[in-house]
Amino acid sequence: MDSIAVQPFDVERQKFAVLTRGMISAPLAGAVYWSFLTAASLFLSGQAWCIVAFFASGTIFPLALLLQKPTGSRMMVKDHPLGGAAGTAFVSVIVSWAVTIPAFHTAPSLVPLALAIGMGLHLPAVGWSLGIRSYVVQPIARAAVAAVLWYALPELRFTAIPLAVALFYIGLIPFVLREVATARKALGASAERAAEATLA
Repeated sequence: MDSIAVQPFDVERQKFAVLTRGMISAPLAGAVYWSFLTAASLFLSGQAWCIVAFFASGTIFPLALLLQKPTGSRMMVKDHPLGGAAGTAFVSVIVSWAVTIPAFHTAPSLVPLALAIGMGLHLPAVGWSLGIRSYVVQPIARAAVAAVLWYALPELRFTAIPLAVALFYIGLIPFVLREVATARKALGASAERAAEATLA
């Protein structure tokens, strides 16, 4: 009974992944944002970097929307049961600012680490809605790497951590596309089986 109940939902997640093309415009926008912060760290003080990072974070979603067409992806799908999952998941990112802002006022060097972790908290829920495991694994790996860099390179925290996150986002895209291709094949196989059952 459980497998019968789960199967239609898994199909919906596969459809959602294919319809949105894994929302790859979002990680691409994230890569642009973190690359910008990496470059900014070469010219700004730690406190100035934090302020720029805070304000520039507001450009990520609009940039992801702009990148939808060139990447062939979609951030939103109307009337799909999983269409609101990404927006709801983003609440966790908003909540994380309750740690990031006090860090800025007490220990600014913690901000790169807080942002690296906090701004990826929505990804596991997004990955679950799409049935894409790469979105679940990436924030865990990047949090671990960011923490290691924070301790290992204290003088380069504002450069090394943003660079690492940017590379994580760039590296994420091919994995997401591979999972989308797998979902597309699975949907095709399901359609073929359904057609064969109808003919039989």
